[in-house]
Amino acid sequence: MDLITKSVFILMLLSSIAHANIPDHSLLSKYENASVRASSFVDYSTISIPISKIRHEDSSQNKMLSLTGDITRHTYSIEQTSSLKVFKNYHDALSQSGFSFEFQCELTDCGSVQQLNELASLVSLEATLYDYDKNPYYMVAKKTGKNGAIYIAIMVVSNLTNTWVFQNVIEEKALELGLVKVNAKYLTQPPKSTAVNSISDTEREKDHKLISRYPNAVIRNTSKVDYSTLSLPISPLSGTSPYQYKKILITGDVTKHSYSIENTSSFKVFKNYQNAIVNGNLILTHFACKTAI
Repeated sequence: MDLITKSVFILMLLSSIAHANIPDHSLLSKYENASVRASSFVDYSTISIPISKIRHEDSSQNKMLSLTGDITRHTYSIEQTSSLKVFKNYHDALSQSGFSFEFQCELTDCGSVQQLNELASLVSLEATLYDYDKNPYYMVAKKTGKNGAIYIAIMVVSNLTNTWVFQNVIEEKALELGLVKVNAKYLTQPPKSTAVNSISDTEREKDHKLISRYPNAVIRNTSKVDYSTLSLPISPLSGTSPYQYKKILITGDVTKHSYSIENTSSFKVFKNYQNAIVNGNLILTHFACKTAI
């Protein structure tokens, strides 16, 4: 066995071990003898799920569900089993459990190889279908539970010998706010005269006293500059490099923190900071932007 073959084998083995103990979603079991290729969970995010054949020549004709909630995704691999048998078992399990079907397609009705790859880019954790572009099936099912609507999007593809399953479970729920707090009393405190000293490692590990970090956030780096000028953009970027935008210049003490937060969407973090600022009687005076959904 040459070095490249050994390296590929080791990477495949490590990947299998890493996913071996990842649980299925409590709502839906995996197909018998299926193994996990990849999985992910995001607490409160937004995903676009197709409910029509992908039309790449006219994307405006694509019908999409924009769903927000907890998103659990799995990619399963099943050896020596047809995509038809796997799809029919998923379909029967969902039907027997009272799910209604928002959309489903089979084989050529799901589109060309290019259309299948575009569909997979939306509902799969895989980077590419490789040769798993045969005998495709796709469905989106819905059922309302006590906590809200639950959507399941499943794409099943084959390479004529083995089968992959791309499973998405989206659980709609209300956004949990109040996870970031503003200390309004800080704004009424008189300014303090501090000596110009370098910031100690201990100080660098602390949040600013005005606003707390998001729960479970880890500080990547931090800095504080005594009486400096900072340029802040207050409009979208336009043009090509160098980009054009409106900005304001602010002079004073500048404290910066960079945080890292695992398994939480930028949408949820942003909304909690926005909520904290509004509830702390701070005024959003300039500009806010977000990625179009």
